[in-house]
Amino acid sequence: HFSNPVVGVVPAIKPAAISSASTTIGLLGTPGTVSRHYTQQLIDDFANHCNIIRVGSRTLVEMAEAKLRGEAVDRQRLAGILAPFFEDTRLDTVVLACTHFPLLLEEFQAIAPRQVAWIDSGDAIARRVTSLLGDGGRANNQILDAPTGFTYLATEDQTDNASLVQQLVSLGCSRMDTLTV
Repeated sequence: HFSNPVVGVVPAIKPAAISSASTTIGLLGTPGTVSRHYTQQLIDDFANHCNIIRVGSRTLVEMAEAKLRGEAVDRQRLAGILAPFFEDTRLDTVVLACTHFPLLLEEFQAIAPRQVAWIDSGDAIARRVTSLLGDGGRANNQILDAPTGFTYLATEDQTDNASLVQQLVSLGCSRMDTLTV
């Protein structure tokens, strides 16, 4: 469907299982992600020796998008969502299994009652994109679009959302499109 490569996002379960000293790991994602068969397969393949505490929240997606629009994050509400992780004192690692959740990392760290490692797949995604870009911005022998910025794709028209548009432009967005799915 797309002329440019699409890089998929995978919950960073394998690196979390490798780095967790206690082998008690939190999995923070959307309700669909934490219950998806694919996610369970990743756990079975790479973390079957670990205790996985799953928290699925659609509210966190909304909170991350609100933060991106410049709105304040309700830390008390956030603490309530993350509370199940900290009921187990052995938990030392949390996988951020949603692309939105690193936007809330500062708040996660601030409200956590103790130090934990927050792991997302952002670095791995960046390495994959870099490998696709190769020399001179080529991917599979194609020049990628938007050499001076990026295109923001959404399933709903966002052009009337001035604060979001401003944030995206400040990050280098050069175009916004609505994607019909």
